[in-house]
Amino acid sequence: MLFLIRLLKILFALVIVALGFWFTSENSEAVSLLVFGFALPEWPVGGWVLGAFSLGTVLGVLAGIGPRLSASRQIRKQDRVLKKNEAELHRLRVAERVD
Repeated sequence: MLFLIRLLKILFALVIVALGFWFTSENSEAVSLLVFGFALPEWPVGGWVLGAFSLGTVLGVLAGIGPRLSASRQIRKQDRVLKKNEAELHRLRVAERVD
């Protein structure tokens, strides 16, 4: 089952790449963009669109890493506290039986 999931992910990625190449080839008119008064080199419209989409995707993933790391750190901390409390509870229960 894991092999099938990996295969489907690879297939999906290849389809996305193929669609990107197709989109770029269909939108091949070269344009130059002005960003903050600076002229960027001429590229096909499809290249600019895919580049902006890719940059946005990467920046979105990077923006999501911080909160995820913070949450996982907090979960690990709470897990340590829980294990400590469970050990103390077990110790108290055993001590109560002995008395």
